Amino acid sequence: MAYKGRIKPYVEYISQNVLKTLSNRDMINFDEKYIKLILIIYLVNSKAYRPVSERETEGGYIDIYLERDARIPDVKYEWLIELKYIKKGERNSIDRIIEEGLKQLKRYGESKGLQGRKDLKQALLIFIGKDEYRVIEVG
Repeated sequence: MAYKGRIKPYVEYISQNVLKTLSNRDMINFDEKYIKLILIIYLVNSKAYRPVSERETEGGYIDIYLERDARIPDVKYEWLIELKYIKKGERNSIDRIIEEGLKQLKRYGESKGLQGRKDLKQALLIFIGKDEYRVIEVG
């Protein structure tokens, strides 16, 4: 993510090594907040980024903003991440969720301080239950 600008391997790692280990009982009240916490916990350990949850912009709140850590200035990319979580039974709403998430990313990316940055990558991450996910990178 930091140097090659690819987020999918990270999401695959979280999916295979964390989410799939959760029980059905764990999933009863599971929602987007839990996914965010899992992603941030693993990102804090990377030391490449300073994860910011719910960074405020005039366009709303970015679910996760991965800001380059000043101690590692050669990090090539920062990330703006929009998260969505749906239960398997809600899969038929995926097109609407994608459309909504892409609109949010566009608004955030066009906000003051972020617009026109060539080092800023954007991704919409949609988790479907604990076994599936979709990654849509923008730009």
